Amino acid sequence: MIKHLVFLLLSTFSLSINAQVKIDVVGDNWEQVVHNALTLIKETDSTTYKFVTSNCNHIGFWNGNYSTTEGKSIFLTTTEVRNGNINNIACAIVHESKHIELSNRNLSESQEECICYFYELEFILKMKNIDLFLIDNIQVNLNKYNCENYLK
Repeated sequence: MIKHLVFLLLSTFSLSINAQVKIDVVGDNWEQVVHNALTLIKETDSTTYKFVTSNCNHIGFWNGNYSTTEGKSIFLTTTEVRNGNINNIACAIVHESKHIELSNRNLSESQEECICYFYELEFILKMKNIDLFLIDNIQVNLNKYNCENYLK
């Protein structure tokens, strides 16, 4: 009887931990792709994972050109998810979770993007298998938003 109770408690506890971020169930295995990206974030840096789960309570999908946020929700592009690159999706989630944190501050678009791209870069540099195109993308955007101005 005690074994069953302990099992039930542990099962409930693990469900509540994994249920922090709700993921829309759409597409071909998209929910699993996002779960894999969240697992990658957790395995790469538990502090970043805690940051993501404390700022984001929902991940959905949309047909836009770039990932975005609304309230405490992250919306990944359908193109990113169809591509299936877990590293890219993890980086998008990390980047967008920073936007959620910054949403109530009075920052210019370039200031906010710079902070988010620096935060994403910090995460990427902790990854075991870095995709160079992700670093290239950050470099392009750091230049686009003149982020060197914020390093002074």
